[in-house]
Amino acid sequence: MGPTILLFVALVIMTNAYVPNVNDKIRNFCIDDSGVSVEMVENLLANPEKDLIDVESCYVHCIFTEMGLLSENGNVEIENFESLKASEAPYIDLNCLDKIKSIDNCCEMMLLRACHV
Repeated sequence: MGPTILLFVALVIMTNAYVPNVNDKIRNFCIDDSGVSVEMVENLLANPEKDLIDVESCYVHCIFTEMGLLSENGNVEIENFESLKASEAPYIDLNCLDKIKSIDNCCEMMLLRACHV
């Protein structure tokens, strides 16, 4: 697998929410960065609709940042969500995302659920 396919190894989609399943390098970085356990990540991938606790929110925030869906400053990168919407998640509400503008901290990740992310 080449570096151009680095981020979107798989996308777990269930109803109106998803948690990206990324390569081991990003996954391990975000596990270390957020303090979430491997078991929690596996549970989150199996149950993406669940309400997120703090460390899970920080894990998802890290993943979204590493994937370029959020900038380092927390800005919602609409054009990257557009690419995702076109290829993997057609139900994402881009107009809703445009209203959010930024996610300033981990606990705001649940705001994306209103946009079917």
